[in-house]
Amino acid sequence: MPFSSGTFSRVHDWTTDRDAGIKISASRTDAEFDGIATALTSTMLKDGSQTLTAMIPFTLGLSVPTDKKLQLRDSAIFLNSSADGQADLVADSVIQVTAPTVNIEASTAITLESDAITLGENGDTDIVLTFNANSADGVITWKEDEDYFLLSDDILMNSTEKIQFGDTASFIQQSSDGVLRIDGEATIDLNASTEVNVSAALTVGGRIVTDDTTEATSTTDGSLQTDGGLSVVKDAVFGDDVKLLSDSAVLSFGADSEITLTHSADSGLLLKHAATADDKFPTLTLQTGDTDIASGDVLGRIAFQAPDEGSGTDAILVPVNIEAVSEGNFSSSNNRTSLVINTSTTSEAGTAGDGGKYSFIGNGEFIIKSMATPDDNYPVLSFQTGETDIQAGDIIGFISFSAPDEATGSDANLIAASIVALSEGDFSSSSNATMFSFRTGASEAATEKFRIESSGSVGIAADGSSSSNFLRIGASADLKIYHNGSNSIIENSTGALILTGDDIAMNSSGGESMFSALGNSNIRLYFDGNERFKTTSLGFDIVNGGTSFGSFELTNSDNLTIDCNSTDHAGLTFGTAEIFPRKNQSNSDDGVDLGAGSIRFDDIHATNGTIQTSDQNEKQDIASATTKELNVAKKLSSLFKTFRWKSKVVEKGDNARTHTGIVAQEIQSAFSAEGLDASKYGLFISHTWWEKDNDVYNTEKEAPSDATKRTRLGVRYPELFSFIFSSIEARLTALESK
Repeated sequence: MPFSSGTFSRVHDWTTDRDAGIKISASRTDAEFDGIATALTSTMLKDGSQTLTAMIPFTLGLSVPTDKKLQLRDSAIFLNSSADGQADLVADSVIQVTAPTVNIEASTAITLESDAITLGENGDTDIVLTFNANSADGVITWKEDEDYFLLSDDILMNSTEKIQFGDTASFIQQSSDGVLRIDGEATIDLNASTEVNVSAALTVGGRIVTDDTTEATSTTDGSLQTDGGLSVVKDAVFGDDVKLLSDSAVLSFGADSEITLTHSADSGLLLKHAATADDKFPTLTLQTGDTDIASGDVLGRIAFQAPDEGSGTDAILVPVNIEAVSEGNFSSSNNRTSLVINTSTTSEAGTAGDGGKYSFIGNGEFIIKSMATPDDNYPVLSFQTGETDIQAGDIIGFISFSAPDEATGSDANLIAASIVALSEGDFSSSSNATMFSFRTGASEAATEKFRIESSGSVGIAADGSSSSNFLRIGASADLKIYHNGSNSIIENSTGALILTGDDIAMNSSGGESMFSALGNSNIRLYFDGNERFKTTSLGFDIVNGGTSFGSFELTNSDNLTIDCNSTDHAGLTFGTAEIFPRKNQSNSDDGVDLGAGSIRFDDIHATNGTIQTSDQNEKQDIASATTKELNVAKKLSSLFKTFRWKSKVVEKGDNARTHTGIVAQEIQSAFSAEGLDASKYGLFISHTWWEKDNDVYNTEKEAPSDATKRTRLGVRYPELFSFIFSSIEARLTALESK
């Protein structure tokens, strides 16, 4: 009865023996236990010294208590737990793990305590070390054929740690926060087939030497080329030409670059002082080496010469020069000097000693002086255009005024003011009409603000676009007159704007009357040339075609009256805490309605209820309700309902309030049921009108033929309640009599 391939089989079956009548005997029992012993002997150590001879299938696992060992081969190779929570695999030589894939899952860390770790199996293939992270992986690859490491991601050297080359003297390091240091023990070579780019400042402790001899012909060639500026602390020495290729190139002089020489494209050079303080102007000084200046000596000369037109011609000479000439012997107290302009037409320009054309004498003034002595030889400053076809709007001459630049790109370098001569039409043998245009600017190039035309007319282009762009009158511009592009405006900021005259009128450009104020009389306003408003001694009238249709007047009793002067039209009198109705320009009793069936008031708010006249002396045909009237009244008392106005529901939606009342049509039906006409009773109201295009007409006669007829029914609730009370009183009296 041994185990057979891991399956236990009995020698005897006790249940079968019982059923077969076989008794339990010592021999059969011994045979059973001998079989069990034989099986156990083949699978485990029966006495602690014998060796297992068969495989043991552990269905429920194998448990080794505490720190006991599971030994393999000998005591030097074993598996055990030397401490709680720790598993140990120990070998005295090598631990070999062989599998296509080996997974080691450690939730905290894997520690390899060894001075040497070898990766790879000595094969002809790359060795890849992969770091499997959550969002991004890192890979280090040993390129076997190329003999180098390949990193697929960045390398971060923490703090001031270095990457060293050869020895400790050559390294790359972040020496401090934000500073990258590259040290070479002897030389650092930067080699590139095209270029080496440095994106920020490059500081070099020694010389920069280039052996390239390329000639510079533009800003993008030459041995040394930079896309930015070139800063040089010491002297700069150039062995050949210096070229400034920009059309606005600038040479700056001084520690603060306060003096600049700027190239103006296709024009020349501009010398200016860049400082913004007062008295900071550029100075170009010509100084002679003569130490004994006598009268007539030339201190400096500016010569003007045309390009050569041919050998030996006058054009190669200097036809114009400007000389500074002393007017006396110089001394410690005298350096009087004239500025002389010398010209010529067919030869070399002369000198001051030869009798120049004009002399400018500086003596606290600036004088243009004619050197000729005969009568009528006065200096003339003339502007003549070279254009031979002058058309309307052409500039004949231009005088401009420009301040020095206050900042690069500022408006100060624009023309701040100018005087321009403009043709008003095409010039001909009989026409040269010209005007002066005076132009100024505040934060822009000067534009026209004032002109004098050939006819003598004066124009002011004040459009009110700025706080100062006005025709201003008064020390503080108290009165301003301007046109804003759409309207003409007169603006007064101090005191009153007073127009003085016996009669003052305002007319349209077409001559229609708009306003008139007549001395010792009235003020009138007009619409489309027709009078609409006129003041009176007591107020003012509404006028049409000279006829007064209404008036607002403060009467001698200090009451304000509003009247429509048409027959039977209503008005109002505003008295002391009272408002009275008026009709036909006088107070009216019982002659004016408040609203109408077609034009109603909404709510009437009052402290006390409406007072209605009920004086017996003003009534007739006084009688008790008839049986039919009592029947109607009884019926009406049952017709009260709740409702909401349609217009209020449209306006307020669900917030529209519920009202209590009676429907006028049902009142009309109740009277008709008793053979009575509801319209004969004051409690029932019917109003008819006609409508067209939001206009209301009270009669069909005055309404257009296509107007819509409208009817609205109403109720006088005080009379309705009185009518219903008569029925209630009659029924109470009948009950009391029983």
